[in-house]
Amino acid sequence: MKILVHSWKSAVPPYGLDTITLEMGPSGTFVTEFIHRDVEKLTE
Repeated sequence: MKILVHSWKSAVPPYGLDTITLEMGPSGTFVTEFIHRDVEKLTE
């Protein structure tokens, strides 16, 4: 499962996108990958 989160700071527009990849199974749920991308880098 992948989750995309628009992160922000205070009341200003989003400053980043976080992609979190989860692996779920009988032994629990684990984060297998976490990627943070700055908004500035997305417009390049």
